[in-house]
Amino acid sequence: MSSSASNTPLALVVEDNPDAAETLVMLIEMEGFQAVAAESLAAARRQLAIRVPDILLLDHELPDGSGLALLDELKGQPTLSFMLTGSADPDLIRQALRLGAAGYLAKPVDMQALAAALDRARGT
Repeated sequence: MSSSASNTPLALVVEDNPDAAETLVMLIEMEGFQAVAAESLAAARRQLAIRVPDILLLDHELPDGSGLALLDELKGQPTLSFMLTGSADPDLIRQALRLGAAGYLAKPVDMQALAAALDRARGT
């Protein structure tokens, strides 16, 4: 990996819907981030082994388990994490926040909310 690539902030999108993941990756890249997608917890863990992202957008329901499990595993990491949810279930949101999520983004993701999350990851 080149040094310029490693200086570019990285976003990891964990989303099992390929169209939604592709759209999020495109929007995130338009904001100046590198972005990679993972369709499952296993794929996300492989990506995390390569490089810890600056921001994680994590779907709750994945083919191989709950995104909450990955949040729990990431405790202590410097990654800013947001749950992606189709339903703003207050219990899910509270549980995600207890596990260290910085917040949640409702699907379909609003561009302003996404830009605000990315700004937080950049520290701006």
